[in-house]
Amino acid sequence: MSGDIDQHTRGKLEAVDKRLAAANAEIAAAVEQSTGLLGTEHPEFQLRNTHTELLDAYRELVNTIDMVERVLGDLDEHSETPKQITSDHAGRLGETYDEPLSYLAVQLVNKNRRKWLHAKPETNGAREVERHGLTENQRRWLNDVVDE
Repeated sequence: MSGDIDQHTRGKLEAVDKRLAAANAEIAAAVEQSTGLLGTEHPEFQLRNTHTELLDAYRELVNTIDMVERVLGDLDEHSETPKQITSDHAGRLGETYDEPLSYLAVQLVNKNRRKWLHAKPETNGAREVERHGLTENQRRWLNDVVDE
């Protein structure tokens, strides 16, 4: 199988592999920092450091998810990743609404990818975002603004 991968694809997969390793290292650092919280005299210092490590891990994990979704989309044009779903909707919404409302609609779609498709994929909000890019309330609000 690995012999069948072209250099361009191999480069993308190597980049994903490095990104995954970096995310793993950040998560490991956060876990390591949090050990012994109950046995320390000043847990606030350790919690502060744990918080910093968790933020680093979160940032790295988000970047990793973005990269994996991008590469998967490049390798499989039919993939239904949250990034592909919201990209399709963002383009349509950018054409549906006039400026500056179109900018707001696209911002909402991008925010919805993380809030609904990543964090709450089994909810009604996620189903709405998959279908329309926006939640029902967001669509209603945008349409109310258009009507006024």
